This record gives sequence, structure tokens and C-alpha cells, in this order.
Amino acid sequence: MKKVWNIISYPVLAVLIVLAALEFIPAVKVFFTHLNVYKWLLIGVGVFLILCYVVRPLVRGRNSSTGDRDFFNIDWLSTFTHELSHTIAGMLMLHNIHNFRASIREGEMQHSGKYGSTFITLAPYTLLIYTFPVLLFRLMGQNAFIYIVDFLVGLTLAFHIRCFCTQTGFYQPDLKKVGLVKSAMYISFWHLFNASLIILSIRKGVWGAIGYLFTNYWHDLLKLIPGV
Repeated sequence: MKKVWNIISYPVLAVLIVLAALEFIPAVKVFFTHLNVYKWLLIGVGVFLILCYVVRPLVRGRNSSTGDRDFFNIDWLSTFTHELSHTIAGMLMLHNIHNFRASIREGEMQHSGKYGSTFITLAPYTLLIYTFPVLLFRLMGQNAFIYIVDFLVGLTLAFHIRCFCTQTGFYQPDLKKVGLVKSAMYISFWHLFNASLIILSIRKGVWGAIGYLFTNYWHDLLKLIPGV
């Protein structure tokens, strides 16, 4: 059964990527058409980039004699986030978590369970474990502090993108475990979906974005089926 599902998963992922891409393109158009709506998200991204790639190297250089090599602890936090993503995904799949460890250079999470192996293994590359909880505060509706939520969405999203860029490569054991082709397809779908959801949530609200995306996914799927 596992071998059959492994074969079926490729065409299923291919269809999901097509559906996600069809809705990602209009979402990007919404983003560039209403840039002012995303002002605070972009400011959050910009602040993270300045802190990480301008302030951090300067301070780290000045403190090199003291041995402080990771100002803001970004390298450790990246490893911690990687293993925490595995852990959260494992808990969602009702796995038993046996060990959790994170250092600047490496980490480990040991677990056991029956289902959700791919979801757990690729969680660090697909789950925005800081951005999505922050995005949920938009459920409170438009209020005087909504710009803070958008700022934090941008800040955490930039951090997640950095984690992905620094932790993803052909050397990565997680990707080898699932398979490079399947991993690339799985991650591609989630990135398209995540980007669309974030863009539309700021424009339409969280529930509005979810309803819009899944309704359109269904309609797009029907269009792909001949004779329907």
C-alpha cells in the first residue's frame, strides 16, 4: 500500500502544484495592484533584512574579540525553528516525541508513529510556524493595531525565508529521505499556497482568503477534468 501511494503521490502533487499556481498568479497581481495595503508587511521584511545583514555583521565584527559570533542568536534560532517545525508536525500527526535538541550548527528530533512521515520530514521547509500564528490575529478584524500584525507577519516571514535559503540543499538528509523530486514538488505546492494565503489574508481577511482559495481550487480542478 505504501508503494502504491508513493507512485500516486507524484500525479497528485503535480495537480496540486497546477491548482496552486493558477491562484498564485492572481494573488501576485493583487499584491502589486494594492502595494499600499502591504506597506507594513514590506516594512517588517525590510527591518529583518537590515537587522540580519547590516546591523548583525557590524556588531559581530566589533565583538569578535569577545567570542560573540552570533548576534541576535539567529543561527541558533534557525536550527531551533527547524527542529521545532519537525516537532509540531509530529505532534499534529499524533507521533510520540522522544528527543529534541538544537545547537548553532546541528539539531535533532526523534519521534515514532505511523502516519504523516512526509509532512513531518518536510515541515521545516513548508510550515511557517511563526508567521501563521501571527496572521491569526487578523481574525480580530481591522483595528488600530492591525499594522503591528502585518509588520510581524513580514518580520517572521523574512526569517522563515532565510531559514529555507540557508537550510535547503541537495545535501539535506530530510530531502534525501523523501526523495529530491518528490520533496521539490511537495515544497513547491506549499510555497505557492502559503504565499497566496498570506497575500489574500491581508487583502480579504483570513477566512475570506481561505474561502476564496479553496473555492477557486475546486473550480479550477473541475476545469482540468475533461467533460466536467
